[in-house]
Amino acid sequence: TDYSALSPLPTTIATAGSDTLDFIPGSVSYHRFLAQVEIIAATNVSAIVLREKDLEETVYEALAKDCITLCTHYNKKLILHSFLIGTPVKSTVYPAVAVQLETYRKAGLLSDFAQIGTSVHSVDDVRLAEKLGADYVFAGNIYETECKAGLAGRGLAFLKEVCDNTCLPVYAIGGMTPDRLPGVLEAGAKGACMMSGFMKL
Repeated sequence: TDYSALSPLPTTIATAGSDTLDFIPGSVSYHRFLAQVEIIAATNVSAIVLREKDLEETVYEALAKDCITLCTHYNKKLILHSFLIGTPVKSTVYPAVAVQLETYRKAGLLSDFAQIGTSVHSVDDVRLAEKLGADYVFAGNIYETECKAGLAGRGLAFLKEVCDNTCLPVYAIGGMTPDRLPGVLEAGAKGACMMSGFMKL
């Protein structure tokens, strides 16, 4: 299970995860994950991205509802990733790729969400995201990262090209660390998405 946290400053988004097999509501790993989400929600982040591609949809929905409760308590925004659930309270949706965004848009499934974002991997993706009404994009992977082992990072030149070709807020993702933030911001990004730092809080 992954989540990302978006700082209110134009600098940081964080992602974290748990890959245990027993991740179901009521399990120890499930409660540990929620405890970590609460730790993050209690910080100065402005949003948490609940990102999970491997969970069953029913488990994701239960987790999302629990995270909505936590985020509401701490006055933080929750961003749902890939899955659409029936309670988009204080939440936005983040389809994994622009093609998925297009599918959701055509099916009329996005009208209840306050904001919509997507991942982009090229300038063409950014243009499609704009056309489909995205409010923000995550661009990556900028550096090599453990979750995409062996996939070379696209680098800051790619990030700058994306930023130069859109008016949308762009958040860099992939291999992000605090010391890489200045280069990311200089390339024109609104912020960066990080994983491990938020899991170690």
